Amino acid sequence: MGLFDKKKKVVLEITGMKCEKCVAKVENVLKPFGKAEVDLKLGSAVVTVPEKIAAHELKAAVEAVGFGCEVK
Repeated sequence: MGLFDKKKKVVLEITGMKCEKCVAKVENVLKPFGKAEVDLKLGSAVVTVPEKIAAHELKAAVEAVGFGCEVK
């Protein structure tokens, strides 16, 4: 990832998170893609990623660790 790569924000609605451990699990799975801000109370994540990353990749990663996920 270069210094001037174009970035985009992807908003994910995440279901099944019940505690801070769940938040950490989601943050860890999204970390390789970019910066993730996960909110337990809202059941969502805002992920800042390079434009080349497709939203469905983020969705699949979250679902792979056991949570429901929809791209907003």
